[in-house]
Amino acid sequence: MIECGRKIVSQRVEATECEKANHKEKESRAWHGAAGYACCPLMAIGELRNRVAVITGASSGIGAATARAMSRAGMRVVLAARRADRLEELAAEIRTRGGEAVVVETDVAQAGSSEKLLAHATRAFGVVDVVFANAGYGAE
Repeated sequence: MIECGRKIVSQRVEATECEKANHKEKESRAWHGAAGYACCPLMAIGELRNRVAVITGASSGIGAATARAMSRAGMRVVLAARRADRLEELAAEIRTRGGEAVVVETDVAQAGSSEKLLAHATRAFGVVDVVFANAGYGAE
């Protein structure tokens, strides 16, 4: 059992139970999805160990921060972006902390690149559990 807000809820709860735990329906769906997972990210950490996440736009900003957070939660990460040098630095950092990381230089704007990325991730780890589609261009 983990505390979620002011109430104690189990690690796996149905959306209706989550709503009873003072979560808005929108927030509930954001964390539960169709699978009925935990209602807050802290509750799901135990379920994240050894899961595989593909993160596009992982070379900087939110993508890199998300990769670090997912790795700290015990997830194996596939780092994807156009800037391979930055991905290698991030992968080295994650590995130094005991995590598992694979680098795939990818430009998701190119036709077929997403399929190749997922195929590479599946070869590396056998499965893909999460895709964090974060690639994009910032305002300059």
